[in-house]
Amino acid sequence: MDFINSTLGIIVSILTLASLCGGSGYMVYKRMTKVKHNNGNVQDGTRNNIISGDRNVTIVGDNNVVQAAPSGREKQSANENKQKNATQILFIDDEDFSVLKMLKKAGWKNVKKKQDVCDLDDIDVRNANIIFVDIKGVGLSLGFKNQGAGLAAAIKQRYPDKGVVIYSGTHEHDIFDLDLDKVDAKLPKNAEPVQFMYLIEQYGRKED
Repeated sequence: MDFINSTLGIIVSILTLASLCGGSGYMVYKRMTKVKHNNGNVQDGTRNNIISGDRNVTIVGDNNVVQAAPSGREKQSANENKQKNATQILFIDDEDFSVLKMLKKAGWKNVKKKQDVCDLDDIDVRNANIIFVDIKGVGLSLGFKNQGAGLAAAIKQRYPDKGVVIYSGTHEHDIFDLDLDKVDAKLPKNAEPVQFMYLIEQYGRKED
């Protein structure tokens, strides 16, 4: 009977401790494991795992070795940096455009600009994940009467997996030009840089 009472007491103590730990949002457990020290010796040690929120911190043996799994925000930041390093961005514009400098300053590593393209197989066009095309002053090398609209539509037809965006500094466009509806998006040329970044994130293809 004393053994049973003692066993029940232990169980109640464990459940009480678990309840207290659970209420605070932390879970702590120990298990014996083999720990390899800096001197190369292997001995039994204790591994303490502390799980809190979205981080999992592991302390191993007597070495004070702490391993922390990345938090959700850290993972998101790593993915953002990966996209900025991988996405190839091309602007086709016959004039200087300040947004390019803003994109590079924001961390987008691969931003190029061409005044026009003479061939849809141009290497910069083929390599780009997303292409921004000014509606005026480009497309002339390939003979498009509607200039950038025709060029952008042709690029989208040739490379359907690429993001293609038309932008313009003027509102004087033929509203019946069907090429304007063939691209992924349209922007005014004086749009905020963050709007260009949003389209890059939405239509640019990041590498795995």
